[in-house]
Amino acid sequence: MQSVNAQRIWGAETNGARISLAAAKPDVAVGEAVELSITFGNHGPDLLRYPRASLWFEYDHSVVGPDGRSVPLTAYGSRLKDNSAEQGGTLLDVRPAQEVSSSLEISKLYDFTQSGRYTIDVSKLVSGPSAQGYFRVTSNRITVTVRR
Repeated sequence: MQSVNAQRIWGAETNGARISLAAAKPDVAVGEAVELSITFGNHGPDLLRYPRASLWFEYDHSVVGPDGRSVPLTAYGSRLKDNSAEQGGTLLDVRPAQEVSSSLEISKLYDFTQSGRYTIDVSKLVSGPSAQGYFRVTSNRITVTVRR
């Protein structure tokens, strides 16, 4: 973990938590990997707990294809999602002014074989301070163009 980086584009802040999403390359050829960089930041004054279960499905993904519809999971993505539902998770403590970063080759999970513009965002349920329960944090939305 590192200190919060002000150069990132962040989604809306919810109870001090924010998520930044970026594509390694915003323009790729059909069949080329679509890689994402995801950073969860605690910008608030309280300790937050960040659930971790599956590295592939650590976040909930929203992937909308060129036709305006949700993009289906690949066969591999479906298997991983089924397996992640069976795994138990842990909670990672994220102190104020800290970040948790990860990367994800989302094209292994979702079908990016149609050329055009894809919009992507991610979200996560986060455990709040004290007994406030869970709340959802959503990233900024990005666009990736897939070309033939």
